[in-house]
Amino acid sequence: MIKSELIDNIAKKYPFLSNSVVEAAVNVIIESMIEELGAGGQVHIRGFGNFFILKREAIMGRNPKTGVALLIRARHVVRFRTGKELKKRVDEYSNQYPIKKLL
Repeated sequence: MIKSELIDNIAKKYPFLSNSVVEAAVNVIIESMIEELGAGGQVHIRGFGNFFILKREAIMGRNPKTGVALLIRARHVVRFRTGKELKKRVDEYSNQYPIKKLL
């Protein structure tokens, strides 16, 4: 599912909300999560999961094509840990529907 499909699904479920209102709400939620993670915080959504930041230290890597050593800079990466409720519900749905293969 992509963002536009999420917006359409919410708008169908709540027909009294227009697509533009739903889109604005989704954008505010996503932007709020980005701001919190960017400030080094965490986002906990009960029953869904937790988004958090990990710092990766700088390491020496290699270009696989040329074999030349290069420095991979330190950076922050976003990680997600699923909640118990999400795991349970996905498991229930996966028994009903075949899992789609990616690529």
